[in-house]
Amino acid sequence: MWSLGYAASPTKWARVKGWFSPRFRDAGYGMALPDRAHEVLDLMVQRGIGDRPILFVGHSLGGLVVKQILRKSSDAHDTPLRKVFLSTRSVLFLATPHAGADLATPADAFRTVFGATVTIQDLRAHDAHLRDLFDWYGRHATEAGIRTASYFELRGVKGAVTIVNPTSARSGTGSDPVGLDEDHISIAKPRQREAQVCGAARGLVRHCLSGAAQAMAPDLAPAKEVPRTGDVPIPHELPPGAEEFFGRDAELEEAIRRLRSGWNTAITGAAGLGKTALAAKALTAVAGDSPQSLATSPFPDGIVFLDFYALDAAAERVWGTLADKLRGPTFLDRKPARDRAIAACQSRRVLIVIEGGEDADGRDGRLDLTREFLDLLPPQNRWLLLTRLTTQALATESVALDAALQPDEAARLFDSLTKGRVTGTARARVLELLDGHPLALTWAGNLLARGDDDPKRLIEEWVAAELPGLSDPRRAEHTLEWLFARSVSGLNHDQQTALAAAGLLARAPFPLAAVVAALVDSSEGGTRAAQQAVKALVQRSLLRVTAEEQWEFSHVLGYLFARKETGSNPEVRTRLGRWLHSRLEANLALDDAGVRLPSMTRDLEHVAALLRADDDQSLWEPLSNAGLYDFAERFNDLGRLGPTRLVLDAVAGWFERFPPEKANQPHWLRERSVLSDKLGNVLRDQGDLAGALVAYRESLQVSQRLAQADPSNADWQRDLSVSHNNVGNVLRDQGDLAAALVAYREMLQVSQRLAQADPSNAVWQRDLSVSQERVGNVLRGQGD
Repeated sequence: MWSLGYAASPTKWARVKGWFSPRFRDAGYGMALPDRAHEVLDLMVQRGIGDRPILFVGHSLGGLVVKQILRKSSDAHDTPLRKVFLSTRSVLFLATPHAGADLATPADAFRTVFGATVTIQDLRAHDAHLRDLFDWYGRHATEAGIRTASYFELRGVKGAVTIVNPTSARSGTGSDPVGLDEDHISIAKPRQREAQVCGAARGLVRHCLSGAAQAMAPDLAPAKEVPRTGDVPIPHELPPGAEEFFGRDAELEEAIRRLRSGWNTAITGAAGLGKTALAAKALTAVAGDSPQSLATSPFPDGIVFLDFYALDAAAERVWGTLADKLRGPTFLDRKPARDRAIAACQSRRVLIVIEGGEDADGRDGRLDLTREFLDLLPPQNRWLLLTRLTTQALATESVALDAALQPDEAARLFDSLTKGRVTGTARARVLELLDGHPLALTWAGNLLARGDDDPKRLIEEWVAAELPGLSDPRRAEHTLEWLFARSVSGLNHDQQTALAAAGLLARAPFPLAAVVAALVDSSEGGTRAAQQAVKALVQRSLLRVTAEEQWEFSHVLGYLFARKETGSNPEVRTRLGRWLHSRLEANLALDDAGVRLPSMTRDLEHVAALLRADDDQSLWEPLSNAGLYDFAERFNDLGRLGPTRLVLDAVAGWFERFPPEKANQPHWLRERSVLSDKLGNVLRDQGDLAGALVAYRESLQVSQRLAQADPSNADWQRDLSVSHNNVGNVLRDQGDLAAALVAYREMLQVSQRLAQADPSNAVWQRDLSVSQERVGNVLRGQGD
């Protein structure tokens, strides 16, 4: 066992059940931290410590040195140095301030305890380093199976405030830190062998020894090898390609060259110019068309396709989807989605293909592409960005589609689509109007190929409409929308209903069953009608079939135009709501193990899209109510915080569409309060105390408003008590005992009123007892 502490005394950790600990005096933090870590690491290698199981005990700032030692060892190419990380089985942190920002407040207390050697300015200056070290340790300790325990003090030293609170004591992995009735110094000097700290150390030592036999394999695996779960194959997700690819020879060659070199690459260009088709063609050349060909590519650990259009570029959904695709939905499933994804990506040579990068603009809850996504990916990852914005990537790393197809390329594509049925002057004039635009050629070509439209009439009406030229990327969308409307103008009732259903769902694959549910009033009836309707949409190049034998829009503009064209049909919306409810209910009832979660995650995307389209709030019964209570609670019971968060976010999006007069009705106010509470619970369980506090305070504001409006409503009064309790719990965990005491006393006042009003109500009497206990615990923690 190795012990590292700040200004360690000669008696500190001298003996724990017979194991002696070498002592190391750390002379300060600041810039000395990396150097001190390397010094200790060299000393451990000299003594052959890496050949035996290791338990680190880090006290105070020494705990930060422990993490730095492990990081240096993990990153080392030298085998003896790397052995230290591979041999580490357990770490015990005692009063270690993992969050540097929290150290600025009790600066005087730190000086009181340690004297002038601690530089608070250094701590502030290295706060970014501490956050990086926190993230690194949380990921790597979890993956390496390093058992971690953390303790912090509840008493101050020499009358000063406590230095390490519950928040700064969090190491990023392991169980929550435990507060002890000790101060910052005495916590590392247990007075008796039965002390809780000694018991924790003994348990960690036993963990070290029990795993020694299998842990010390003679040949070292590659550094940072991430284990794979057996049921999650290496992903090989290429962007959807065009049925036929024409032209773009120079751009294709450049994209292939960059991908084969393993370089980050952006393909830029206006909507409909063929960015996705070019990416699919290039990736097929580089990584083949099957998972077996990945091994010889620059991306042997997989290719993941993230459609930011379908995910609304929402941080929670983007990160969660990335983690699910790489490691499965059960991987670190109680961690925040971003932490899950970064851990899943760690040390993996994967390519992340991003469709719709322009949607990640950092507004209205969407990611900022560079700052909140690309910059956070581990260095072994590579990305292929498809975006309309040239500003999202450097010109030197971009392949630009800034022009339409060449006339001969456009003519070959048009003739292929129309099967040569359009000839002569009409063909020449149509090609002139289409201006080499790939998406316009596709829609117009399919329209004319079936004989649904006459080329001469199309030309006449195009000219009469005075449409903008497709060569102008700022105005081309208007012309494309006109072409789309013309393509769907001849649809029959079933086909229009199928299009409306597809537009109401998310831009993500959906099963034929969704269309069957939407067509319950079809004269044809059932699956046959749905198949015929979908076939007509495929013939118009509006939909395509996926490898999973589901359906999706072939282009994001088709999806957007469909939503505008068909609107939010209330009957279709209700049928889809009932279908989604039944589908989720059946899957959750059948599978307690949660192995259906990948398909259910996609269903939740459709739930969110459908609720966003529910402009008259008619889906409370089939979807919102069930999502808020049944589905959220069921996912939570399964321990799946990611899906729980997704369904709650979907309901939150539904509430945001309420008109003000409806949103302020007491019934809906209370439901929104419940939603905020449930979101707070998820954030708290994921370790996001700051986010949980925001959610709980939103719930508290609503509870206060309702309780003041009707003091005689016992349910609303109890809601107020629960809200105060939730806020107090988070404040206590953050170490703000004074504010927690205020919240708990507010809770106590409400509990006293309810208990006095009905002494026979056992629940209210119990609430009173809990309130008194909460207040007492804080007073004890304050030394009162």
